[in-house]
Order: sequence, then C-alpha cells, then structure tokens
Amino acid sequence: MGPLLGGLLTPIHWSLVFAINVPFCLLVLLLTLRVAPSPRRPKPFDWVGQTLALTGFVLFIAGVIEIGSLGLNSPLAWGLTAGGAFTLAAFVRSQVRVDAPMMPLDLFRVRGMQVALMIGFVMIFNWYGMVFISTMFLQNERGMGALAAGLVFVPSAFVTIGGNILGGRIITARGSRFSITLGLAIMIAGFLFEFLYPAPIPVWVIAAGLSVVGFGAAITTPAAAGVVLASVKASQAGIASAMFNTFRQVGGAVGVAVFGVVATFLPTLTLALRAVFLASAALLVLILIFELLCWRER
Repeated sequence: MGPLLGGLLTPIHWSLVFAINVPFCLLVLLLTLRVAPSPRRPKPFDWVGQTLALTGFVLFIAGVIEIGSLGLNSPLAWGLTAGGAFTLAAFVRSQVRVDAPMMPLDLFRVRGMQVALMIGFVMIFNWYGMVFISTMFLQNERGMGALAAGLVFVPSAFVTIGGNILGGRIITARGSRFSITLGLAIMIAGFLFEFLYPAPIPVWVIAAGLSVVGFGAAITTPAAAGVVLASVKASQAGIASAMFNTFRQVGGAVGVAVFGVVATFLPTLTLALRAVFLASAALLVLILIFELLCWRER
C-alpha cells in the first residue's frame, strides 16, 4: 500500500512521503518502551559496531547511487563506494574483538542462517528494485500520474495477504523447506512472465507480475524467518531475527541503488524494466540452487 499512499501524498508535496513515517515511528517507539521487556542484565551496547555499520552502508549505497548520476568516471562516486566498503570491512573486524558484538559472526557459519540471510537479501533486493523501476516506467513512459501508478500496486498488496495466509498453512503441512522452494519458484515464474511478454509492456502485465512475485514472496518470507529461528539457540533468537530483517532492509536499499544505476545506462525504461526482470529471475534461480544444495547436504 506504500506506493498508493505515496501517490496520494506526492501531489501535495513530495516531502510528505518521508514525513508520514514520523508518527508511525513514534508510535512504534512508544509501544516498544511500554510493552517490550528489557533484559535484567543488559549486555553492553556495541556503539562502535553500530556506528561503523551505519556509516559503511550509507557511504556504499550513496556511492552506488552517485555512479548512476555522475557516471563511471566520477572520483566522488567511487570514493564513496570504496569508503563504504572499507568501513564495512572495519565493522566486520570490530565484531571479532568486542565481547558483546552487534552481529555475532559465528551465526554466519550456521547453514540455516546462510540460506535465510541470502534469501532475505536477494528477495527484497529484487522486489524494491522492481517497484522502483516499475514506478518510473509507469510515470515516465506510460505518462501515468503518481496516484494512478500507485493503484497498479494495489492488487499485489491483497494477493500478498492471501499468500501470507496460505504460506502459514503450507509451512504447517509441508515444512519450511518446501515453502521456500515453492515461493522462490513462483517468484521466478513471475519475473520470467514479465520479461518474456512481448513489447510494448501493458500496465496489466506490470500489475500481474507484481502480484505473482508478491504472492511467492509472501510464501517464502515467513518460512525463511522460521528457518532462522530453528537454526539458533533460544537465547540467540532475537539477534538472529534482527540480522534477518537487517539483511532484508539493506537488500532493498541496495536494490533500488543498483537498478537505478542500470536504468541510467540503458536508453529506455522499457529496456531497464526488462533488465530488472531478467536479473531478478537469474538471482533467484541461483538462490534456489544454493538452497536446494544446502538442504541436500543436511
């Protein structure tokens, strides 16, 4: 529903798209302070890790975005990207040295965590990249307004709700592994459908593709979250879940940045959209193969 709400707010003022998040964030903060339990013996807060991680991701994503606007020969763009990569490397190194790391690196050795984190990152990388480029395509090549473009995304929202409900039943009946495999296969089918549809790409194809991909993602996500919780000790469930959500959010930000760069180097948004569909399908195929190999080893 985000694109629809954005379409309603953008004609008033573009900044409202960001301002609308403030009351929701404040509400969540208040509820967290009132409801969420605090540990009796809280661990030390990893200020160094938090600072390095935040700085590294901001620099890296900003650098990728600037490559699209300033070009491949921009020292600023590559400087930001390199600075982000260096800072993230420093973050990883810091996690080895502190007693209470923000992101315990030993969890990356757990096979279930490896599968779930990669799925979470790539899935949201593809989804946000597709939503971003699809919005540009609908507005700039189809001439639709912000509200009309937002309405194209509404069917996928309702389909996603149905996918979440069905996904829970599939997990109960067949388990998380089957649900993940099924969800990834559905997402691949959705991306390939959009990629293979002959030009010109009509609006209904965008809406249908978003719905199919969203349906598959709704089946995959809760199953992947279940794999995370099943792969770690109860005492590590909180940090493992946080890592899963962090990888998803970072994947979304990187997806928008990367696919935005792709769009700037292609002559038309139609080609950019097809590139997004093909790249997303290819990435999900690789993740599906990795997932199946991991389960086979176990």
